[in-house]
Amino acid sequence: MDPDGYLPNFAWITEGKVADIQIARQILFPPGTIVVDDRAYNDYRLFGRWTSQKVYFVTKLKENAPYEVIGEREVPQNRNILKDQLIQFTDPASRERCPYPLG
Repeated sequence: MDPDGYLPNFAWITEGKVADIQIARQILFPPGTIVVDDRAYNDYRLFGRWTSQKVYFVTKLKENAPYEVIGEREVPQNRNILKDQLIQFTDPASRERCPYPLG
């Protein structure tokens, strides 16, 4: 997404048999970019790379993702936001791939 206009910046179209995550790993986003994806993109190394490059992302973690809540932020009023938490992965392999707190 374009951080200034909050609109999609580009699209990458492939044949249906190409996994989306393979394409996501190839794209270099400029700092400040916001990436919106789904559970199919749960790749801790990719999360770590994006975080280190100051690329923001919104995703839904898989149910078995090992993490702990290390901070809470105030939730804006009159919005459909239930929680705003700072998390850190707890599994050693996940934490090695993404050592940064996410929030």
